[in-house]
Amino acid sequence: MARLFCGPDRTSWVPIAYDSPSATLATFLEAVRRDDPAKIYQCLAASFVKQHGLDGLVVNAAWERLRNEVTGLHLLGYAEVPKAPLRADDGGVTYEVTVEGVILRLDLVRQSFWELHYRGRDGKARESSTALDFDTLNGLLRIEAAEPDPVDDLPQTKIALEPRVVLHPGSPSLRLADIDRLAVGREWKIAEIRTVAN
Repeated sequence: MARLFCGPDRTSWVPIAYDSPSATLATFLEAVRRDDPAKIYQCLAASFVKQHGLDGLVVNAAWERLRNEVTGLHLLGYAEVPKAPLRADDGGVTYEVTVEGVILRLDLVRQSFWELHYRGRDGKARESSTALDFDTLNGLLRIEAAEPDPVDDLPQTKIALEPRVVLHPGSPSLRLADIDRLAVGREWKIAEIRTVAN
């Protein structure tokens, strides 16, 4: 009962990470416990955001709406990350978390993204990222065996980024000289949250 009246937690954060399903779930639980809508939003897959009609520009309202849609979600921050998922396969991972007698099931998927670091016209460093509509890097990266390194004879692998066009919303018209870094990667994100009937 005290949790309902104490307000958000203000202690040190767990590491914020999305490189494994358990890391994303831990980040999400921490964000819920601290009532941090921006961090909660960062844990959600693009498919989840689209399906629920959430908006990153108004994350506080989006979080309020999500709490109203999923029974027991506001208590989730006090749950622990289970030692093992309920399901794990190529398509994703499912966890079941129980808190205060409410069972919530969370599906996580891998999501591919572009991340762009660039300089604005004022010279200030900026960054933006775009979730891609697929979870595989097939067709985006090409990996081939290569001859051993001529100096120390260690094995090598050729990794090539295939040409691909991605529209980057929110980025002004850029020059090549403005770009500091362009990265492509995959992260684990929450694709669905639902209450399981007892």
